[in-house]
This record gives sequence, structure tokens and C-alpha cells, in this order.
Amino acid sequence: RSLDPEVRRVLDAAFEGNERPRGEQVRAIARQAGLTENQCRIWFQNKRQREKAQQLDESNAQLRAQNEVLAMYVRALRENNQRREDMNVRFMEDIHSADREFAGVVAYLERRLHQRQAPPTTARGAGPGAVPVPPALSYIVAPAQAAAAAFDPGSMNIAMSLL
Repeated sequence: RSLDPEVRRVLDAAFEGNERPRGEQVRAIARQAGLTENQCRIWFQNKRQREKAQQLDESNAQLRAQNEVLAMYVRALRENNQRREDMNVRFMEDIHSADREFAGVVAYLERRLHQRQAPPTTARGAGPGAVPVPPALSYIVAPAQAAAAAFDPGSMNIAMSLL
């Protein structure tokens, strides 16, 4: 049954002062509220249980909110990890491609060294037995050819036309 508002105010005020009244305190509160000692004790037990349940509900709500934040954080981390893994795959592909290209350059240079030929005049090579220039070296070979053509062995100077 529902308590009279005045009785509820008396009990709530007593609860604010002491959640666990004993002996004479219970008798005094019961007299003031117009209840039996047993009714007063039961009201205090129920009130403590309600307070505890409310605190648990609030705590659970906070934990749920924190859990949601953590779940969003974990999702963001997983997405970030996936992006990084994708980048790593692309980087590894680039490294393997560069490694293959470098191996081609090394092979070209080794063939040139063994053949002891002059550098070709075009990217395709010049004359019989010339070794084709790999695309990775074309930016080096053309200026080197121009420098070799302009070199004056008598004065040991590079022609001013290159500057």
C-alpha cells in the first residue's frame, strides 16, 4: 500500500540522516511516522534495496555508454589497421617491382661491363651487339652520352654548351 506523503517525508528525512537505524532510533522513527517498528524496519530495508538497484542501474548505464565508446574505438582501430595492411600490400608490391627493375639495371650494367662497349647513342642501343638501355636508366644514359660527346680530352673540360 502507498504511504501518506507526510509519513514518506518523515521516513525519507530519517533515511537521509541514517540509512541503517537501530534499536531506539527505529522506535522513535516508527512513533513519529505512526508505523510499527517492523513496518519501519521493512521500509528501511526496501529503501536500501531501491537505492542499491538505482545505483546499479546508473552504473550499468555508464558501463553501457563506455562500452559503446570502446566499441566505436575498436571499429576505428580495425578500419585503420585494414587501411595500413592495404598500404603495406601496395608498398610490398612497389618494392618487388623496384627490386625487379633494379635487377634489370644490374644485369644491364653487368652486360655493359663485360662487353666494354661505349654507351649506346639511343635508348635502343647502337651498332651490332649493343645492349638495350632499360627504361629505369634512360634518364641517366642520355645526359651521360651528351657529356661524353662534349668532353674535350685535351683540356679536360666539359663543353660549355651543357651548362
